[in-house]
Amino acid sequence: MGWLIKKGLYGAHQSGSIWAKTFRTWMHKNYPQYVEAGNNRCVYVMRKSEELAPINLDELRGLKIEKNEKIVVMIMNADDMLIAYSDNARDLVDSFEKKLKYSFEATPRSQIEHCMGIHVLYDQDKGILTLDARRHVYGFINHMGLDADSDIGVSTPLDPHEVYSKMDSPLKLRDKVWQAHGKLILLAIWARPDLGHSVSVLGRYVHNPSEKLWNAYSRIAKYLIKTRDLKLVYETPGIELMDLEPYGHSDSDWGGCIDDRKSTGVYMFLLLGAASSWKVKLSQTACLSSQEAEY
Repeated sequence: MGWLIKKGLYGAHQSGSIWAKTFRTWMHKNYPQYVEAGNNRCVYVMRKSEELAPINLDELRGLKIEKNEKIVVMIMNADDMLIAYSDNARDLVDSFEKKLKYSFEATPRSQIEHCMGIHVLYDQDKGILTLDARRHVYGFINHMGLDADSDIGVSTPLDPHEVYSKMDSPLKLRDKVWQAHGKLILLAIWARPDLGHSVSVLGRYVHNPSEKLWNAYSRIAKYLIKTRDLKLVYETPGIELMDLEPYGHSDSDWGGCIDDRKSTGVYMFLLLGAASSWKVKLSQTACLSSQEAEY
C-alpha cells in the first residue's frame, strides 16, 4: 500500500524539485526576458541597452557593461532569492517584486547580511565586499571535537607526505565521515577555495573510510583553527566596473591517484582581488604524459 501526494510538502524529498519547476514555469510565463544563465538553471539574467533593447547573452562580451545598460541577476536557492541589479534597473526589480508577492508568499527584499550561513559585509564607501564563512568553520572544528581557540593549528589542509588509497583498511566510520565531508563541501564551494583539493581527494574514499582518512579530517580541522579568520574580500578602489578583466590560474598533478593513476586538475579565477570561481576535479582518463595532464 502506498500514498500519492498530490501537493509538494515543505521538507519532503521532492519538494525542492517541485518548487524549482513551479518557479521556472512562472518565470518563463511572466518574465521571458529573464534568461537562464547556461547550465545554471537557478540563475536568471536580464540585460537591456539604454534603448531597452534586449542584449544577446550568447555573445561573448565578458564583464563589460555598456553605458546606461540595465542589468538584473536573480539567483534562486531553494526558497531563498538573491537579486543584484544596476541602479537604473531599480524600477524593474520593484515591479518584479510586486508581481512575485502577488503570486507567492514572499518577504520584502532587504540588504543582504547572511546567505547560506555566510556573513556578507559591504562597505560602499571603500568599495569592499567580504564573504565571511566563519560560522561554518567553527561548526566543523566543533564537530571534530576540537577547540577553535587552541594553538594546535597546521599550515596545510592535508599532509603532503600522506597518500590515500582504496586499499587502506576500512573502519566503521562512514556516518561520521559523511557528516564531516558534507560540512567541508559547503565551505569549499561557497567561501574557502583552499579546501577544494582536500575535499576532492578525500571524497574519493568516503564510501569505504579508513582511520587514515578520519585523521585527515582532524588535520583539516586543525588547519581551520589556524586559518579561521580567512575571508574572501573583493575590493574596487578607483576601478571602473566596465574595465574589469578576470584572470586565472590552473595546475595539475600527473597520475597522482595511486588507485587508477588519474590526474587531479584545478583552476581558479580571480576578480577584484579575490577568487570568484574555482574547481578541483579528477581526470576522466589516465594521462600519458605530464603535458597531457597539464593541458
